[in-house]
Amino acid sequence: MELGRRELWGVTLLVLNFVIGWGGPLLCSSLAEAYKLRWLHIVSLAIYGASWGVLFLGAWLAGPEVAQKCKQIIPGGWRAWRRRRTML
Repeated sequence: MELGRRELWGVTLLVLNFVIGWGGPLLCSSLAEAYKLRWLHIVSLAIYGASWGVLFLGAWLAGPEVAQKCKQIIPGGWRAWRRRRTML
Protein backbone atom coordinates (compact mmCIF):
# COMPACT_ATOMS: atom_id res chain seq x y z
CA MET A 1 0.00 0.00 0.00
CA GLU A 2 1.46 3.28 -1.11
CA LEU A 3 0.62 6.18 1.19
CA GLY A 4 -0.55 9.35 -0.46
CA ARG A 5 0.21 12.80 0.83
CA ARG A 6 -3.01 12.94 2.86
CA GLU A 7 -2.43 9.57 4.53
CA LEU A 8 1.19 10.44 5.26
CA TRP A 9 0.13 13.66 6.99
CA GLY A 10 -2.44 11.69 8.96
CA VAL A 11 0.08 9.14 10.20
CA THR A 12 2.53 11.94 11.03
CA LEU A 13 -0.12 13.73 13.09
CA LEU A 14 -0.99 10.51 14.89
CA VAL A 15 2.64 10.05 15.90
CA LEU A 16 3.00 13.71 16.89
CA ASN A 17 -0.16 13.44 18.97
CA PHE A 18 1.66 11.21 21.45
CA VAL A 19 4.54 13.68 21.78
CA ILE A 20 2.25 16.71 22.08
CA GLY A 21 -0.28 15.05 24.39
CA TRP A 22 2.26 13.77 26.91
CA GLY A 23 5.35 15.89 26.42
CA GLY A 24 3.72 19.30 26.36
CA PRO A 25 1.76 18.99 29.60
CA LEU A 26 4.66 17.26 31.33
CA LEU A 27 7.03 20.05 30.37
CA CYS A 28 4.57 22.82 31.28
CA SER A 29 3.68 21.27 34.62
CA SER A 30 7.34 20.74 35.48
CA LEU A 31 8.14 24.37 34.66
CA ALA A 32 5.08 25.52 36.58
CA GLU A 33 6.21 23.70 39.71
CA ALA A 34 9.85 24.71 39.35
CA TYR A 35 9.17 28.43 38.86
CA LYS A 36 5.86 28.67 40.77
CA LEU A 37 3.94 29.86 37.70
CA ARG A 38 0.36 28.74 38.20
CA TRP A 39 -0.80 29.87 34.76
CA LEU A 40 1.40 27.22 33.15
CA HIS A 41 -0.96 24.58 34.56
CA ILE A 42 -3.73 26.12 32.43
CA VAL A 43 -1.42 26.09 29.41
CA SER A 44 -0.71 22.43 30.16
CA LEU A 45 -4.43 21.62 30.05
CA ALA A 46 -4.83 23.60 26.82
CA ILE A 47 -1.99 21.65 25.18
CA TYR A 48 -3.53 18.36 26.29
CA GLY A 49 -6.90 19.42 24.88
CA ALA A 50 -5.31 20.49 21.61
CA SER A 51 -3.66 17.08 21.32
CA TRP A 52 -7.13 15.54 21.02
CA GLY A 53 -7.78 17.77 18.05
CA VAL A 54 -4.50 16.60 16.52
CA LEU A 55 -5.54 12.98 17.15
CA PHE A 56 -8.92 13.37 15.44
CA LEU A 57 -7.44 15.30 12.51
CA GLY A 58 -4.74 12.66 12.06
CA ALA A 59 -7.28 9.83 12.16
CA TRP A 60 -9.47 11.63 9.64
CA LEU A 61 -6.57 12.31 7.29
CA ALA A 62 -5.18 8.77 7.59
CA GLY A 63 -8.55 7.27 6.73
CA PRO A 64 -9.93 3.76 7.05
CA GLU A 65 -7.40 2.29 4.58
CA VAL A 66 -4.53 2.97 6.97
CA ALA A 67 -6.53 1.46 9.86
CA GLN A 68 -7.10 -1.70 7.79
CA LYS A 69 -3.39 -1.88 6.97
CA CYS A 70 -2.54 -1.57 10.68
CA LYS A 71 -4.94 -4.41 11.44
CA GLN A 72 -3.13 -6.56 8.86
CA ILE A 73 0.29 -5.69 10.26
CA ILE A 74 -0.64 -6.26 13.92
CA PRO A 75 -3.43 -8.85 13.90
CA GLY A 76 -2.61 -10.31 17.32
CA GLY A 77 -2.81 -6.93 19.00
CA TRP A 78 -6.32 -6.29 17.72
CA ARG A 79 -7.51 -9.71 18.87
CA ALA A 80 -6.04 -9.11 22.32
CA TRP A 81 -7.79 -5.72 22.49
CA ARG A 82 -11.13 -7.29 21.58
CA ARG A 83 -10.72 -10.02 24.23
CA ARG A 84 -9.83 -7.46 26.85
CA ARG A 85 -12.78 -5.27 25.89
CA THR A 86 -15.22 -8.18 26.20
CA MET A 87 -13.76 -9.11 29.60
CA LEU A 88 -14.53 -5.66 31.01
